[in-house]
Amino acid sequence: MKRVVYIIAALLLFFQVSCDKTEVWPRVNRDDLPGIEYLQVLSTSPSNGQTGIPITNTISVTFNDNIDMGTVDDATTFTVNSGSVTGTFSYDAGSKTVEFIPDADLADSTVYTVSLTKGIKTLVDDTLETDYQFQFTTIAAGTPVIEVSHSSVIIPHMGTYEFGLTDIGSSPSETFRIDNPGDSALDITLMTLGGVNPGDFTIASFTGTIPASGFNTFSVNFDPVSTGDKSALVIINSNAVVDPFQFTVTGSAVGAGTLEPDIALFQGTTEIAYNGQYNFAKYGLGEVSPPIPFTIKNQGNANLDVSTIQLTDDAGGRFTIVTNPAPVIIVSGTEATFTIRFSSPNGVVFFGKVEIASNDPDEDPYVFTVKGMAK
Repeated sequence: MKRVVYIIAALLLFFQVSCDKTEVWPRVNRDDLPGIEYLQVLSTSPSNGQTGIPITNTISVTFNDNIDMGTVDDATTFTVNSGSVTGTFSYDAGSKTVEFIPDADLADSTVYTVSLTKGIKTLVDDTLETDYQFQFTTIAAGTPVIEVSHSSVIIPHMGTYEFGLTDIGSSPSETFRIDNPGDSALDITLMTLGGVNPGDFTIASFTGTIPASGFNTFSVNFDPVSTGDKSALVIINSNAVVDPFQFTVTGSAVGAGTLEPDIALFQGTTEIAYNGQYNFAKYGLGEVSPPIPFTIKNQGNANLDVSTIQLTDDAGGRFTIVTNPAPVIIVSGTEATFTIRFSSPNGVVFFGKVEIASNDPDEDPYVFTVKGMAK
C-alpha cells in the first residue's frame, strides 16, 4: 500500500514541476522549413545571354504559379536596367506569363539586365527563393532581322508548327509570314526542307529582299505518302544574325477517307438540329434583342472549313447577323461563334433562314430557322 502512495506522490510532484516550468520554443524561419514551395521562373524571352534581339522586342517571364500582378512594378520588382526602361505589363493566367512592353524602342547594341526580386508574389504570397536576373543584347544598328509567324503567332527559331491529322491523298497547305523588324534589308537566299520526312512535305518558297519593316509569305503543304507521324525541317538561309533560321513542321497521316468534319450547332447547351428552329424571346414593340450567340462545333476528326454564314428573312432586316467569323477553319474538337439580333416593330411573327456553308460531307449548307415576334 505504501508503494502505491509513493508512486502517486511522485506523479503529482512531476505534474506540478511541469506546470510551473515555462517552455520556450525556438522561432523557426520559413526558409528553414522542409518542403516549402517557392515561386520559380520556368523560362524567359529573350533567354539569358541571347543576342541579336530586335529593339522592338517585348520581355516575358513564365512562372510556375499564378502571379499577383499588384506586386509587379517596373521600378522595383521587375526592372530593366535598374528601372531606366519604363513600360507596361500584361499577364496571361493560362501560361502564367508576365509580359513587359517597353514604352519606347530599346537601344541598338546594348546589354539589358532584367531583375526580378522577391517582392513578386503569387496569389498565396509565395515568393522567389532568391532574386533572379537575366541578360540579353539587342541587335546592332543596320542589321536585318528574320521573324517567322503563322496567323500572327510567332514561331521561334527551332520552334514547331503542327499540321495535325490528315488523310493520304489530302494536301493541307499553311501560309507563313516572314517579317523583317530590323533596320536594313533582309535577303532570303534559299528555302529548303530537311529533317526526318522532307518527302512528305512541299514548300512554295520565297527568295528575294524584304526591306526594313517589310514582310513576305511562303507556304508549306503536308503531302503524306504513307500513314504515321511525319516531320520535316524548314530551313531559311538569309543575311540575318540567325542563319539559317529553322523550324519543324509535323503532321500525322491516316488512310484515305477516314477523316471527315462533322458540323453541329448549339444555342447555349441546346443543340439545334439540321432544319431545326430557334425561337427568340418576345420583345416589346420597337425593342431590339441582345445579340444571341450560336456556336458551331466540329465533332468530326478533320478540319471544318466554314466558308459563309448567311441570313435571309421575310421582312427585310428584322434579323441581323451581328458577329460573323466566316470564313473560318474550325479544328476538330473546337468551335466558333456567331450572333444574331432580332428587332420587333409590331406583333407580326417573323421568320428568317440561316445557311452555314462548309465542307461537311452531308450537311452542307447547314440550315435552320429563326423565329421572332413582339409581345
